[in-house]
This record gives sequence, structure tokens and C-alpha cells, in this order.
Amino acid sequence: MFGLIKTFFTFGFFYILISLPVSNKPLFFHMNVHTQPIVERIYKNTIEALVDLKKKILKPTGEKLKNNIYSKIDEVSTKMSANKKIDRKMKKIKKEYQKKFHHHNHDHNHNYSDEDRKKLFDLL
Repeated sequence: MFGLIKTFFTFGFFYILISLPVSNKPLFFHMNVHTQPIVERIYKNTIEALVDLKKKILKPTGEKLKNNIYSKIDEVSTKMSANKKIDRKMKKIKKEYQKKFHHHNHDHNHNYSDEDRKKLFDLL
């Protein structure tokens, strides 16, 4: 908290200092005449460095990452459609349940008719 208050007082002090009039102009304008060429050069070099960074590093890296991700997503393990895969899985699940159901039928003496058994299997 003390650091924040100190920062505000420091900013206020220097703002008032550069606002003092010297030869009918604020001190800031006199300082700006001398610092403007240096600031423009720093600004120009920084923008060029950022553009260069984007062209040489970020764009190629992004392309490699994008290609790597899409190549993994686009892989197809079989030539079967999704519906055929689901049907195959459902048939397998039905077989497993039929085995379990048939096993339970004998163990617990359930007396289901063939019609009831068929309806139960159709629900699966």
C-alpha cells in the first residue's frame, strides 16, 4: 500500500515539474525537442523487431503446430462409417448382456417367456 501511495506522489511531483513554464512553454516541450529523435528511433526499431519476430518465429511455429494438430485429428483408423461401428458395438454389447441374462435366468429361476425375453433384448 505504501508503494502505491509513493508511486502516486512521485508521478504527481514529476508531472508538476515538467509542466512548469519556461519561456512561455512547459518544460516538457523543451525536453521533447531533444528526446524526440531518440524516441522515434527506439519506436521504429521496436516495431521492426516485433514484425521480424512475427515473420521468422511466430508464424512458422504456428504453422507447424497447426499442421501437427490437424494431422492427428484427420487420421482415420478404419474405412467403416460411424453407424457401422456403432452397430457393431451394439451387437457386441447385446451378446454380452444375453450371456449374462441367460446365466441369471438359470441361477435365479426367472420364468420369462420367449416373447418377454425378446422385448427385453430389443430394449438393449
